[in-house]
Amino acid sequence: MIGEVTRELLLMRHAKSDWDHPGLQDRQRPLSTRGRKAAPRVGSWMRETGLEPDLVLCSTAVRTRETLELLGDAIPSGTPVHFLDALYHASVHTLLEEIRNAPPEAKCLLVVGHNPGLHELIWRLPVPGSMPPDVLARLRLKLPTGSLAHFRAPDGGWGSVAQRSLEFVEWITPRELR
Repeated sequence: MIGEVTRELLLMRHAKSDWDHPGLQDRQRPLSTRGRKAAPRVGSWMRETGLEPDLVLCSTAVRTRETLELLGDAIPSGTPVHFLDALYHASVHTLLEEIRNAPPEAKCLLVVGHNPGLHELIWRLPVPGSMPPDVLARLRLKLPTGSLAHFRAPDGGWGSVAQRSLEFVEWITPRELR
């Protein structure tokens, strides 16, 4: 259809966090050495595949902020980034609400957040049959840190995003990008 715009939704779980500081509040936990190595690999993959977010929604936790920063120039200079307290351990409902509230001019939206909400959302978004069985089997086990799921939706605005409404494109983990 002429004039139809494809929207890209990228859902990323923060990279591996550091648990070596028992007195630190959960929101303050930084990335581990492994996480600091993994996030740039995901950023490189995003650049190589041409995925350029024009809007980022990110949890306010230290580990999500550090993950975003380490994606490097995969996030084009000047891209609006909204740090939202609501994304800290957000439920599926909250995640969907924040996605639906994205401005219509955003064509590629990156959300950086946490499990279990992101894991559950990734299960609920794809149109039935769009996620390959091998991916379903792997995702059934877990959503590893640093993972990124890519979905596509025909234009209808972000407000039309609903469960079982997006085409699953791919899912990558930092381990696959070595």
